[in-house]
Amino acid sequence: LEDKWIYFLRNAHRTPLRGIPSSLQDPDIEEAFEILEEIGRSEQQTMLYEKAEMDHRDHLARMDKKFEEGLAQGHQQGLMEGEKKGHEKGLAEGEEKEKLKVARAMRAEGLDEKTIAKITGLTLQQVQALD
Repeated sequence: LEDKWIYFLRNAHRTPLRGIPSSLQDPDIEEAFEILEEIGRSEQQTMLYEKAEMDHRDHLARMDKKFEEGLAQGHQQGLMEGEKKGHEKGLAEGEEKEKLKVARAMRAEGLDEKTIAKITGLTLQQVQALD
């Protein structure tokens, strides 16, 4: 690590951040080079850099917001579709139960199985399986 700092101190003024040999790369050394680059910027370069940083953060914030909105919309849509399917399934089950109830009542009145099937829309097998 000492060799890396010695290299930095001797070469910082003439080595850009991208010019650090890979054998000497270290997060602390890289941060020192970045700070040195910031110090060496002109006022205009600093303003442009800071604006680019703000734009980037704003872009990330907008992307996060859009992602969250999309997630919420997808969740809501999924709930609505699930509710609709559940409602449809419940109605179908209710209709089927009502047909069976009517078929049982018709059978108790002595109607034949073919007539019960025809009137209720049940299959002959369903009418025959009634208890």
